[in-house]
This record gives sequence, C-alpha cells and structure tokens, in this order.
Amino acid sequence: MLDQLQKDAFADRVGTKVHLTLPDSAELELTIHEVTALPQHDGQTRPPFSVLFRGPEAPVLEQAIYSLGHSDLGTMELFLVPLGPKKSGFEYEAVFT
Repeated sequence: MLDQLQKDAFADRVGTKVHLTLPDSAELELTIHEVTALPQHDGQTRPPFSVLFRGPEAPVLEQAIYSLGHSDLGTMELFLVPLGPKKSGFEYEAVFT
C-alpha cells in the first residue's frame, strides 16, 4: 500500500489526526502538519515527497518504524525521523521515495 500513496493523499488531509501505536501498545496522537514535494530523480516510479507530523512535546519518539492509523488512509507502517521541538509540539518526518 505504501508504494501506492501519493503526495495528494496526505496533502488533502493536512490538519487531520493520525494515531500512532507505540511498541508497548500505547497510542499517541499526531497531526499531519505539512506535505512537501521533493526533487524527482531518474528511475523513481512516483514523485517523492515528505510528510511532517506534529505530536506532543513528550514522549519524544526515537527514529524508528511505527504503526500509524488514519480514518481515511487506513493503517500503515512508516519510518519516522524526529526533527525537533516546535512551538506547538514535536515534529517528525516521513519521506516517500
């Protein structure tokens, strides 16, 4: 399913919530904050993009693969990279190539 997701699937849902399941089965709520197109290189089958998520200030998640669920997009496993604290929480990025 991840290979079929396009930038617009997330861009159309900026401001909506995703539920992240932690390894101990606890849940954390993140918001789809920003979607950005990335430069495309030869041989890529879809235009690459990044999705920024905002979460609470704590707990800060480590760089890892997490299970995220969205009411429209369903459940997906995404590799999230912590970017740092922002005024309204902590920011994470997932890159789709």
